[in-house]
Amino acid sequence: MQDNSNSDSRRLLKQIFTELEESVLNADRASDCKVELQDLLSRKEGHIKRERRILDDVKGVLDEYVKEENFDEFKTYHEAILSYVGSSLDTYEVALSEFLSKDLSAKEEEIKSYQTKSVRSLETFLSRDPIESIETEVNIKYLEGGYEARYRSVCQKEVEYEFILNASEVEFFRTRLEGNTLMKGLKLPVRYAKAWVSKDPVLDYEKLDDYYMSQASISDNQLFVTFVNEETGSEFKFHSSVSDGAVFLEVDYKDSLQSVSLTTQPALNSNLNRDAVNDLMNQIRTALWYLKDHKLRLVKILLRNVDVVSNLKVSDLFYTILEILSPRLSTELTKVIAEDAPVSDDEDKTLNREFIASRLDLLGERAQTVSAILGISGFTDSFPKT
Repeated sequence: MQDNSNSDSRRLLKQIFTELEESVLNADRASDCKVELQDLLSRKEGHIKRERRILDDVKGVLDEYVKEENFDEFKTYHEAILSYVGSSLDTYEVALSEFLSKDLSAKEEEIKSYQTKSVRSLETFLSRDPIESIETEVNIKYLEGGYEARYRSVCQKEVEYEFILNASEVEFFRTRLEGNTLMKGLKLPVRYAKAWVSKDPVLDYEKLDDYYMSQASISDNQLFVTFVNEETGSEFKFHSSVSDGAVFLEVDYKDSLQSVSLTTQPALNSNLNRDAVNDLMNQIRTALWYLKDHKLRLVKILLRNVDVVSNLKVSDLFYTILEILSPRLSTELTKVIAEDAPVSDDEDKTLNREFIASRLDLLGERAQTVSAILGISGFTDSFPKT
């Protein structure tokens, strides 16, 4: 029976040679179609140019006839013939252009289809976060009656991708987060003044009940949250960080009269219910990290700050991901192609030497590069030479 590490490696290998490779193959097809599209455009331009030369050719024949025959009576017919031919050719050019454009439209749709398939395959592969992240971030913002959430992951070798998250799948974010539903009755000190009859400060409080969470973001241990009062426009900004068991908290308040840091003003800080605020932050922190697993759509994939899909860099991304994952996979892959890797009953038995060979074969000339990255260079030597 295999341990979990080997099982995970086999699963990841299967995903690389299916989902990730399919993204490459569909990007190749889109690229080929773009070449064909350019050929169709050139041919269309050629057909239109040839059609437009007809009128000049007819005019040349008529002018030659006038010169040779020199009949004044023909001048009227000369203009009538040119007018008729020109009008007919204008109508024909519209029909010709529409006819030729059908092939162009079909090819453009084919390109979009392959690009979509390429992105969807990447989306499926990256949705499981198969590459260890250097930095991850979840952002959420209240817009037009609902929360828009995004997840960004930055990985080794300047790979970066971003997903839209489905906030509606998480109960916590299905409706606007009001302060009274999260921590009912929580009051925060926002200003103070010295009383005439006492040296003790007099504090003014704001109820968080009247506020809603407008946005929040979490990256590693750093959490930023903004609560807004819709009627007054005043807002609280919270910054919470956790490090080695220690919790750090900053709270800022802003309204039409002032902007103040609650946690750096001694009188305000000493009257701040830190336990309640930290509990509130922990609720939001937990919900945001849980939201990360509800990916909806891949919206951006960058390699060294270059858009992978629009710039046809899917092959480069493929190589880069293989370089990142190779240390985790090369040993297990060597076992698979040596046909001595045990397969448990709950695993996909199609991951074998023949499967790897067939998938590498689809990559054509790139098979040798992929094999070298994954540490099985000699494996492709047995492939038929083409």
